[in-house]
Amino acid sequence: MFKKLNILDEKEKMLRTKCDPVTEELNPKEKELIKRGLKQLRLSQIENMALKYSLRPGMGLAFPQLGIAKRVIMICHEEEPGVFKDYAVINPKIVSNS
Repeated sequence: MFKKLNILDEKEKMLRTKCDPVTEELNPKEKELIKRGLKQLRLSQIENMALKYSLRPGMGLAFPQLGIAKRVIMICHEEEPGVFKDYAVINPKIVSNS
């Protein structure tokens, strides 16, 4: 059964605070949260599932959006119709921008 994650509203102050780096292995709860986040991202990109669960389409989700001040992001990319590639990135860094 799918249970939608509670994603914070963009007005939340936490989304603009510096998060803590991950310094040790993720605990089982955090690993499960990554699995749930990737599943939600995947379902959000499938039109009928997005409608069924009232999901806003998305490719990425970060722990701060879930109320956790750690540097973890999840990315789910549809490479071709029905074929998804999942990524969990720990302690990401922006190395350049334009």
